[in-house]
Amino acid sequence: MDEEFLFTEYNEVILKNKVATSEEYLKTSRVGRSKRIGRKDKLEVWNLVKEYQKRKAPNFSKYEVCNLLATYFDSKDEKPFSHLICDEIQDFTNIELRLMRALVPEKSNDLFLVGDPFQNIYNRKVNFSASGINIRGRRSRKLKINYRTTEEIKRLAVATISKEKFDDFNGGIETSKGYVSLMHGNDPRYEVFSTPEQEDAFVADAIEGILKDHSVSPSNICVCSRTNRGVDQIKRLLNLKDWKYLDLSSSKVGKEAIRVSSFHNLKGHEFKFLIVTGVSKDQVPYKHPGFAFYDDKEKSEYIKQEKSLYYVVFTRAIQRLLITGVGEKTEWFR
Repeated sequence: MDEEFLFTEYNEVILKNKVATSEEYLKTSRVGRSKRIGRKDKLEVWNLVKEYQKRKAPNFSKYEVCNLLATYFDSKDEKPFSHLICDEIQDFTNIELRLMRALVPEKSNDLFLVGDPFQNIYNRKVNFSASGINIRGRRSRKLKINYRTTEEIKRLAVATISKEKFDDFNGGIETSKGYVSLMHGNDPRYEVFSTPEQEDAFVADAIEGILKDHSVSPSNICVCSRTNRGVDQIKRLLNLKDWKYLDLSSSKVGKEAIRVSSFHNLKGHEFKFLIVTGVSKDQVPYKHPGFAFYDDKEKSEYIKQEKSLYYVVFTRAIQRLLITGVGEKTEWFR
């Protein structure tokens, strides 16, 4: 049992279920965990947990604080807030949802929670019922109309995750059936090249072509890559062309500058023109050094997360989506 396994076991089993004793831990369900462990292993884990809690006192992790606060406010008749609004709910955990429930008295229009199961890039296992949040009956709605992207871009994004199964936040399976965009435009374009230099030249030509339309601000254009190394390559290209750019990870504000970003930093943004670089058979999915040590289930979950990440990236494009790479095209969205 390595560090990562113990870390996730503590968060996703012990803290998630508010386990307080070894007896509770032995009875707690571990459904969804990739590795099965027996009674002897569980007792060993519990001894480590008790030693960990002893050594770290009085320091607390975020999830430990969430549990403490939820327990405190559950015992109070008077809650600190009347209503609560939360977006990007797919990025939260049941532990955090339980705290949200405890912060607001249960009544009509108490919680307004919005999320997209297909954007679950952190492999969160969200379940409203398990968090004490009731969405039965007409208390939940599925939003099927896309106001951001064109139908053509939406179609490619959905195709990327279409073979995977996603939880609907309450134990069911989410579906993209009936999901439509109101706008239409050009089909996304996917081009691969023999060398990185050819890819750079194509990207530069594409940016120049977009900027010829003087009604387009450079800030309407974003060039992104899956890795930090890819982002650095984009910056080198823009420097060679003497184009101003702004990294989305920076706190600086530059109105007339091309945006540059890693995939993860794109969340919460949208651009009229999006160029996605470094997309090829050899690079998709991106495999970090620890991937080789995953078992089959862990690899499957990781690939599902990567597909969700590409879904997020593609849906950042409003009008045009351009995808480039070096080598062969990936099978994910040919």
